[in-house]
Amino acid sequence: MAFIDNSGSITISRGDCFKIPLFINIGTEEEPIRLDFKKFSDMEIYFGVYLPGGIFENSFIAKKFTHLDSNSLGDIMINLDPKDTLYVKPGRYIYSIKARMYNPI
Repeated sequence: MAFIDNSGSITISRGDCFKIPLFINIGTEEEPIRLDFKKFSDMEIYFGVYLPGGIFENSFIAKKFTHLDSNSLGDIMINLDPKDTLYVKPGRYIYSIKARMYNPI
């Protein structure tokens, strides 16, 4: 089972799965507008987990998501399978999410 606190920290046990929608606001804080990934077939989202002090390119968990991984609202569903976390040692790690757009909004 996974838990996400208000600061964005994720707690997950080794061998567990994790799935959460990624809401990207292209509006303002007062008037949020959801980015609908289904409309951007050329957009890619990368999720990486790496050691503190490390860099994204050295992620030991690296996943790529596209519009095919979106839910009914158009949010990308970030998911980790049990095989992704099975051999991760207990500790603190950093995660980052990056986007690649070939035709920016």
